Amino acid sequence: MVIRNNNDHWLLITQPAHAWLSGQIAENWGGHGFARPAPWKELCFAAARHDDGWVDRDIQPEWNPDTGLPHDFKNIPMEDHMSIWKQSAALAEYSSRFAALLVSRHIMGLFSMHDFSRETESVRLKAGHFKSRQHALQQRLIADLEVDSFYGPFIHDKNLEQHFRLLSTFDYLSLFLILGESDETELDDIPTLERGHSFEDDTLLESGPLHEYGSNKVRLSRRGSPTEGHAKEHPEAWHVSPWPFATDIVMLRCDAILLEEQCAHQKELDRVMEQGRRVPFTAELNPGS
Repeated sequence: MVIRNNNDHWLLITQPAHAWLSGQIAENWGGHGFARPAPWKELCFAAARHDDGWVDRDIQPEWNPDTGLPHDFKNIPMEDHMSIWKQSAALAEYSSRFAALLVSRHIMGLFSMHDFSRETESVRLKAGHFKSRQHALQQRLIADLEVDSFYGPFIHDKNLEQHFRLLSTFDYLSLFLILGESDETELDDIPTLERGHSFEDDTLLESGPLHEYGSNKVRLSRRGSPTEGHAKEHPEAWHVSPWPFATDIVMLRCDAILLEEQCAHQKELDRVMEQGRRVPFTAELNPGS
């Protein structure tokens, strides 16, 4: 669960809804020299579905007695994170091996950021097993994809690194926009295309990808009040510079549950999740100066 604090109310946005926003960002990406490494459809799928493992938990989230809100993604135990991440990678493989490889790499990027020195020996042991299993999954997927007539040309470190960096970018942008905790952010090391042209999604090149990649920074800055309009169903507007999208404006949207008061117990939270008012979370991205 991702929780947006709008001072006098909260927006509860499920992890799969956040991932769908990531997918919407991916679908619009790729203008003005920003890279769209092939295969692109698989990256869009990975962005949109990388948090499918959260579905069961977010349908019936656990009440946090310290806040009167659901436990959000930032304060659940690492053991739960590992179980959810494992499920996310497994679910992705049912639709796309390439997307599953990207989801697993993304998961391990998040995993590597955690400070396990603060965890118990039992959790550290489970973390070692989790890391080994994800490594084995990635090696199996790579071995399978390398001999595939379509995917083979794209299974090399440089291309996979572009996909990994972009998936992390889309994930971060979605969370940043949902949380709305800052008026500005700057992302470094965004892949750009220095030479060549973008692949069509279904193009198979016998010699493999021939792109040369560089990197750039992208800055987002908010226009107007951080809480303006969300309860009134108006989009929150942002400037983005340089403009990385293929369209002139990008509108992002997903549903949220409006919570106007803290919940006194689990059953009250359950009622909110089942019967609470649904409102759209929307964000409008425009080219900045």
